[in-house]
Amino acid sequence: MSPFYLSQNPLERMPVGMIGYVYGTVKPRFFAKLYKLTPFPFESDMYLGGSNVLFNYRSAVTGELEYYVLVAKHNLEEAKPEGLQKALHKAAEWYATVLSKSAGKVAGKRHELAFAGDFNAWMPNIRILQLTAKGWYLLSHDKAVECFEDFVELQDYLVEFLKYPVEAVEQGLINIDKG
Repeated sequence: MSPFYLSQNPLERMPVGMIGYVYGTVKPRFFAKLYKLTPFPFESDMYLGGSNVLFNYRSAVTGELEYYVLVAKHNLEEAKPEGLQKALHKAAEWYATVLSKSAGKVAGKRHELAFAGDFNAWMPNIRILQLTAKGWYLLSHDKAVECFEDFVELQDYLVEFLKYPVEAVEQGLINIDKG
């Protein structure tokens, strides 16, 4: 039995950007929504609530880099956040394997999976993706994925609502979607 399943309801039209639902069958069991972020299908007021993992996949066949986010909707085991994050990472790895198998093999080339890096050491589990085509920023944190129209708006949110010190939000790693 597979530890994960991808499902799509044929009777329902998927929301914008959504690929399907991922069900984790082993502890901690969860039900999550999988979204493809490239090209970015949302408006700037996008909000996807839930524990999440932001990752990218590069196909050896096409060479294209695609960003995805897996957002837990139901934590069926009421697992601790760390346990749920590990399970979401394993599900992202599983999905990359599915993509690799469906794309096929190319001699001498490998498919690549990478997880978005933390913004900085003072802000663990804060990941930022710059969407260069629109000039927007995507913020991934423990409770949601949110979109901001500029970096100043994002910094203000980190300080005012997530309560990070001003010094911590001034410098860090920004993952870049060059699409």
